[in-house]
Amino acid sequence: MPIIDLRGSSNTNDVHTDYHSSEIRARLDQANGNHTNQVIWTWKKQNTPSSIVVPEELRVRALRTLDTWLTAIAADQRRLPTAVKVRIHKPSTAVDTCWPNGTAQTGLGPAVIDPEYAGRCGAAFPHFGDARQVAGEPVTGLSLKCRLAPLRRSALPRLTAEQFSRLKAAFPGGVCDWTRPPVGYRIAQPWLSFNRGPGGTALGPPPRSVPVRR
Repeated sequence: MPIIDLRGSSNTNDVHTDYHSSEIRARLDQANGNHTNQVIWTWKKQNTPSSIVVPEELRVRALRTLDTWLTAIAADQRRLPTAVKVRIHKPSTAVDTCWPNGTAQTGLGPAVIDPEYAGRCGAAFPHFGDARQVAGEPVTGLSLKCRLAPLRRSALPRLTAEQFSRLKAAFPGGVCDWTRPPVGYRIAQPWLSFNRGPGGTALGPPPRSVPVRR
């Protein structure tokens, strides 16, 4: 599925934290081995709540790029996996891009193409993380509740015996083991109905249209 991630960046007192774009990218890499179907476009959010909304110029650009991409995929009748068609029909405009010099007066400003945000865009829009990532969780951010493992003295050689004793007292149940799937983790099963409560039940195959004679 082609993805254009549109993100208004502020990084200051803003709940729309930029690291979520990288989080999704890491999940794609983990699941598929690549993220060729995802593009990140970032613009400079101004200090007003409404400026998190995608600017009109960028909405049109994203819509046209996505339309070109999807139209080419739909027109390709070869027996190729959809993931291959997504990759080979990716438009030249579908590349990681940012607009770091926009202002409320001038609009978006000039575009900077920066694949993987390895250059100017990465410097202009650095992304951080949340408390779990600081504690060692992978960038994929899949854990709402981690599985615990006992504290091991050998893993913390720099601590004194007294410090390690205090740490065990602070975490008597152990600490997060980020190498294991989190508590309650399951592979998503689309599409689900939650009418019967938590967990969901499969909706089953989609309905099929049947011509009606009158």
